[in-house]
Amino acid sequence: MSVRITEAITYNFAAVHGRSAGNLPLVHHFGFDAEVKFQRLANGTRRVLSTEGGPVAGMKFILTGPSTCKIVNQDMTYKGHGGRNGIVCIEGVAPGTGAKLELKNGTGKTVDAIDLHVGSFVSIKVRFYNLIDGKGRKGVSTIPFAPVPPMFSEASLDNLVDRVNDIVSGQCDCLLDVKGKSSMIDLSTPDDLGNRVDHNKFDIHKFGDRDKDAQYHVVFVWDIYDTTHSNRTGSALD
Repeated sequence: MSVRITEAITYNFAAVHGRSAGNLPLVHHFGFDAEVKFQRLANGTRRVLSTEGGPVAGMKFILTGPSTCKIVNQDMTYKGHGGRNGIVCIEGVAPGTGAKLELKNGTGKTVDAIDLHVGSFVSIKVRFYNLIDGKGRKGVSTIPFAPVPPMFSEASLDNLVDRVNDIVSGQCDCLLDVKGKSSMIDLSTPDDLGNRVDHNKFDIHKFGDRDKDAQYHVVFVWDIYDTTHSNRTGSALD
């Protein structure tokens, strides 16, 4: 197997948070795609890459193409886990495409190369809602004047957003930003939506009193039935 560039570190969410991933590979690759030889990073952020497939004595990393990245440092004597050899830290310095990170041997021949895409962080405004139908069903049920259930408190929802940002910030250079003065807005309808909200029959995103400033909407429901989606959960996303 020839030497190729790979990521130095992967982050397994299931293992770190003590959960079973089932059939889902909950692994964070920090914007790296081994199949298409592609690394994405945001302007001002850094990524650490390595190699696999054999010794790298006499080899070095170089950047070619537009000056969208810089090499912070590299150490080809590094020995990492999983047969990784050599290490390089790159930093995005200007948004753009066309740059490459190349691995060259002692004669100057390119052994492997990956494309680099530097973007800018984008803030996405998100809002949470509690759906209430004409029969009094609620996505989040609370007793009047009682504390909000812990999993739906403002601090808890902020923690949920933080967990999401742990994933998306490194993968696609965006951050969710909770908008509004309260953690959740009530969305009420006189319709009887049944024990399961059918997304094909009732558009839960049609409400005119939704936050006009938000770009991403999360609606909590009591149960959802959607024949066009295999994912049936207690929330609906737009």
